[in-house]
Amino acid sequence: MKLLRKLNRAVLAAEQGFLVTLFSLMILLAFSQVVLRNFFSLGMVWADPFLRLSVLWLGFIGASLATHHDKHIRIDVIGRFLPARTAAAVSALTGLFTTLVCVLLAAASWTFVANEMEFEDTIFTVSGFDVPSWWAQLILPLGFGLMSLRFFFGSAGTILSLAKGEVEPPEKPGKPA
Repeated sequence: MKLLRKLNRAVLAAEQGFLVTLFSLMILLAFSQVVLRNFFSLGMVWADPFLRLSVLWLGFIGASLATHHDKHIRIDVIGRFLPARTAAAVSALTGLFTTLVCVLLAAASWTFVANEMEFEDTIFTVSGFDVPSWWAQLILPLGFGLMSLRFFFGSAGTILSLAKGEVEPPEKPGKPA
């Protein structure tokens, strides 16, 4: 279990570092584009598609981080009215189902990326280098794969807590965290 925690912390640090770097690069690139267009009537042809794709990458990595911190979108009406152990069990089952859905989406998106590799499409060209479209689309299986791991680890942690009898009552609406 300690190895999994270390791996989880390493993935978390990599995700956070990647997000900060990508977001900083996006701000710098967008600002450069504005300056180049408004003051010099120039621009980088590849910058706009890169920025659009970067938003997709930010969204998926951000979703993985939200899942890690258990801050993802959730519809939980019934769980608030159940006893703590039952709510935890329902949460674990829901997490396992969500893991399965994310695994299936990761597999389907990997098939999509593999097809893109065969077609050899390019998204844009930077200094004579054609950027393959599948590079940008790798975030789909990667993002769903990361989220499936996050949901699985969360569910496993809840199941272990249930087994040890260490279940805390869920937060009530309106109470500070």
